[in-house]
Amino acid sequence: MSSSKEELQRLEVFENVKDGHDMDIPSDVEEYSQPTTEDPASNSATSPSIAAAQSRRMFSLENFHCMKKGIIMTLFLVAMMWVLIDDYRIRREQHISKQQAPPPPAKIVIAPPAVSSNSSTLLPDDHHDDDDDDSNSLIEDTTTNSTDDFPATKNPAPSLSPLLPKRIYSVIGLEDSGTQFVSRLIRDALGISQYREGSFPCFNSRTKRTRCSESLDVQVQHFSLPWGSTCQANPNPPVVDVVLPSQCTRMQRTDQERDECREMVNSIWGFEKNDKRAIKYPARYQLDIVSHKSWYDAQGVEQFFVIVVRDQKISFVARTKHCSNPKLRQEEEDVGTDIIVDAINTFILNKNSSSHQNVTRETYQYWAAQQFQYQHGGHKHRRKLSALPFGNNVVVVSYESLVKLGKTYVEMLYEVLGIDSDYFPEILNSNEKYVMDDISVGH
Repeated sequence: MSSSKEELQRLEVFENVKDGHDMDIPSDVEEYSQPTTEDPASNSATSPSIAAAQSRRMFSLENFHCMKKGIIMTLFLVAMMWVLIDDYRIRREQHISKQQAPPPPAKIVIAPPAVSSNSSTLLPDDHHDDDDDDSNSLIEDTTTNSTDDFPATKNPAPSLSPLLPKRIYSVIGLEDSGTQFVSRLIRDALGISQYREGSFPCFNSRTKRTRCSESLDVQVQHFSLPWGSTCQANPNPPVVDVVLPSQCTRMQRTDQERDECREMVNSIWGFEKNDKRAIKYPARYQLDIVSHKSWYDAQGVEQFFVIVVRDQKISFVARTKHCSNPKLRQEEEDVGTDIIVDAINTFILNKNSSSHQNVTRETYQYWAAQQFQYQHGGHKHRRKLSALPFGNNVVVVSYESLVKLGKTYVEMLYEVLGIDSDYFPEILNSNEKYVMDDISVGH
């Protein structure tokens, strides 16, 4: 009798479950609802309601496990597709970088640029954009690398790194010697809209302003000795041996840029760069022409240097806006002059050759003027223009001669730089104001 009551109780419970009643199922009922091997008769005697409830429960569990497996498999497939796509992108970039266009011819033939009326006259003024953050440098004082041979490349091959252009015209000289003036002249003759200023990157992420183009095969770059800031803010500037390409002095945007910059940093300075942060240079520094040019030559870049010299007294007075302290100004000038002299002796006079007498700090300006003396058969003739002081893609330009001779001197400069251009702007003499000041003081 008791067993019949228990059976009725179980049936009542499952009927309530079927009807949606919220009530607890006794533990003995749950145990009874699971089929067992010990009591097959009880399974066969289970009511249709109990069987339906069991079927719904088993179906829900199986459905949940199937959905979970599907989600996991979908996520796995998405991850695999992402890895394959990223790998293809990297391989594609490497393939494109290897398939660079052939090098340009020896001479760059460019139509003269359209110059507005307010820029047709050029005045020398050396100033630097100070809108970049002055950060502590990762680069310490360095020594000049020795170099034996510096062949002049007439047909430049593609550079070893995809970050480097095929040709760079770097203009350098003591501050306020006319380097900005000559940089603009070469820029406009080449039809380039902008040139790179020292170690600044082409794009200023803070001001969102583009200074130059990193993708051009032929680029123009401006330096001064020293370059950047002022001597009051940064006295005794260090000597930097190499200024890296623009991609390395900004945040690198791709893994390829990061890897190329890391390789350059390691080969030059011997430390590891494992992130995409920019290489920072001192706020004010002197650039070693010999070591900088030697490194770029070794990378397959046709590196030209245009060294601009100007009247020593006028240049010294004009630099007051960069360095108001006469003692510091003279110290900077001595270091900059030694750098220029070293470059002249190394690249133009071939200092290892006994047939030439080396230039010194005291004689380099007079030496530049003597190059215009022409002798024939042991007799002096009237002064005649000869080729500019030039060797191994390094040329010395006299600001005073440029002002005096104008178009003729510009043509000579274009010739040694391999530039074919009809751009000849009007050149104004910026020395006059300093000469007039001296005359006024003398009276």
